[in-house]
Amino acid sequence: MDQKQTVEIIKNIIACYNSQEPKPREDLATYLGKRLVDIQHIEKDRFRILEKIIALKRQHRQELDIEDKKLRELNNICPHYSLTYHPDPSGNNDSYYRCSICGLEQSRF
Repeated sequence: MDQKQTVEIIKNIIACYNSQEPKPREDLATYLGKRLVDIQHIEKDRFRILEKIIALKRQHRQELDIEDKKLRELNNICPHYSLTYHPDPSGNNDSYYRCSICGLEQSRF
């Protein structure tokens, strides 16, 4: 957090302190200190969570790549004996055939 953000946060904490009813039992300095510590914990936890999300996405992407490779290998060895034609309902050139064995979709087999 940069200095401008810190000043804005402090202003908001002070405004919150002044608007509370009943008034907090602690003085403004103590209240401000506790809220700033809370904010630091939130930022630290947020950063940790975001790092974990990135790591999980990376791991998930690697696992998906492995499974995609396996699927491509199956598509390459499949004889495509059972094809279903899927015409383009709009009449354009987007019709295709789908192999009912391996699921491969192609405009021509």
